[in-house]
Amino acid sequence: MSGARNAVLLGIILLAVTTTVNIIGIRLMAIISSTGVVLEILGVIAIVITLFAHAKRGPSVLVHATGAPAFSAACSGGNAASQ
Repeated sequence: MSGARNAVLLGIILLAVTTTVNIIGIRLMAIISSTGVVLEILGVIAIVITLFAHAKRGPSVLVHATGAPAFSAACSGGNAASQ
């Protein structure tokens, strides 16, 4: 499909959507949009709860020391007391 045909197709779709919004009414579209936002937030909360419920590792994996030097020690040439 050429770029011009693609632009015409997208323009027709956009015109149809805006005409539909004007026919249905702004108030109804606002309600539909708000409902979509609420459902999306509830979906994200459900996913977060599911991921926490099925976690393979605990939060300690974020603060576990692997034997690597601390950031301040690494930046000061290996000796944190030299600052």
